[in-house]
Amino acid sequence: SIARWTAPRSSVLKAARVADMAQPVLVVVDDEDASLRALAGELGSRYGAQYRIVASPSAEDALTRLADLRAEDATVALILADQWMPGGTGTELLARARELHPTARRGLLTSWGDTSTSVPILEAMALGQIEFYLSKPAWSPDEQFHQVITEALKEWWRQHGAARLEAVTVIG
Repeated sequence: SIARWTAPRSSVLKAARVADMAQPVLVVVDDEDASLRALAGELGSRYGAQYRIVASPSAEDALTRLADLRAEDATVALILADQWMPGGTGTELLARARELHPTARRGLLTSWGDTSTSVPILEAMALGQIEFYLSKPAWSPDEQFHQVITEALKEWWRQHGAARLEAVTVIG
C-alpha cells in the first residue's frame, strides 16, 4: 500500500494566493454589468493563464482594489477603464491610478461610435494620464481589441518586466 499525503486546505489556499500575487495584474473597470462581464471574459480567455484579472464595477471600487494591490506589493501591468461612469470618468480614474501604480499601462475604453470621448482622450493623452484608448470588444473574440491589449502588454514587459522575470510569452 502506498501512503499518500495531502496538504492541509489552508496550505493549498495560501499557495494559490502566493501564485496569484506572483502574476502581474490586469484591472478592468466598467459600471455596466454586461460590459464588465464581457471585458473580464475576453481578458481572462486570452490572458488569464499569465495574468490575474481583476474586474471592478466602479471607479471607487477600482481605486480601493488598486490600493489593496499596492499594499499586497502586486505588480499591475494594465488598467483599463470605461470613460463614462457614475462618480467619475475613466480619465479621472486612470490619473489617480497612475499615483498608485505608476508603471502600469493605462487605457481608456470607449463604446463604438461614441464621439463624445474625443476631447477627454486628447486631454488625457496630452497630460500623460493614459497611453492608449480602444473600443470595447464588439464580439468574441475581438482580434482588434486583443491586438491593442497585446501591444500594450508587450510595451509594459519591455519597460518594466525584464528586471522582474527572465522571459515571458504573450499569446495573442
